[in-house]
Amino acid sequence: MAISSIKNKTSGRKLLVGNVFWGDGSNRALWAGGENNSSIKQNTIQWFQMSTSGTAYDFGDLTVARNYLASAASSTRAVFSGGTSLSTYGTNVNTIDYVGFDGRQNAVNFGNLSIGRFLPMFHSSSTRGIIAGGYSGSATPNGTVQSNIEYITIASAGNGTSFGTLTLARHQGGGSGSQTRAVFGGGDTGTPGYSATNQNTIDYITIASTGNAISFGGLTTSRRGVASCSSNTRSLFFGGIDSGASTVIDYVTIATTGNAASFGSLSSANYGGQATSNNIYGYIGFSRVISYVTIASTGDTTSFLTLSDTTNPYPAVATSSAHGGL
Repeated sequence: MAISSIKNKTSGRKLLVGNVFWGDGSNRALWAGGENNSSIKQNTIQWFQMSTSGTAYDFGDLTVARNYLASAASSTRAVFSGGTSLSTYGTNVNTIDYVGFDGRQNAVNFGNLSIGRFLPMFHSSSTRGIIAGGYSGSATPNGTVQSNIEYITIASAGNGTSFGTLTLARHQGGGSGSQTRAVFGGGDTGTPGYSATNQNTIDYITIASTGNAISFGGLTTSRRGVASCSSNTRSLFFGGIDSGASTVIDYVTIATTGNAASFGSLSSANYGGQATSNNIYGYIGFSRVISYVTIASTGDTTSFLTLSDTTNPYPAVATSSAHGGL
């Protein structure tokens, strides 16, 4: 089925903003943060409707310009956590802010993580956002690769709460999952920008409880800079760096355990992307270019759209109002 043939789920109240009809926020993807060509961190939030290919639009601004942050979302609210705010790896922040999907707006303060971190893994159900791993401190050998997992309650503002620990402390892995499980794959146990030890580790947690992660299996190759998204049955892991930039797309069945299997290939080798989904299609972005795959099948990526904000060519994080955790 062509992606343009999916019926737009937006219903109810509609508002004409410029020449764009703004509905109730359903089936909407947000791309947030990042950096420009001079490595200056950005606060831009952009949006597009996942039901039809076409155009991305300005949404609003984060409270703090930053890169390498985490996201979580219910069907009505998107939450952005952590990141680094300097032009190079350095000052990481514990900021949490949020927006509603149903109207163009700037983010407002939500609370703080227990530790400032960047390059974490993340996932959410309709009620909880999960932030796992990452790197804290300056990106030198004096920083710390994190195993800490914490959570927030998306519907109410507040600080992060301890959940447990990963099976392996790491950063730059991919996080996704279902309504009940979060799955974290790949990553790096080295120091960002200084050393790298790529991993193929996949582990998982049960979102509604607390406790330490449990071993799930391994990716097809060890790599960092992995992007991930999911339906409520499959998690996909896109690209990354193994011996070099990778075209690999892996998948796992979330409700089971075991090693990842090959799904297909990116159109070109890449790493450090952002991914989200609407439970049918997975959307993967490297720089401003967004492609998609059909999650229930296997195959290579297909071009979807290019984000509109040319001042921010490297957006940092993606989420949606219809991802696999909802």
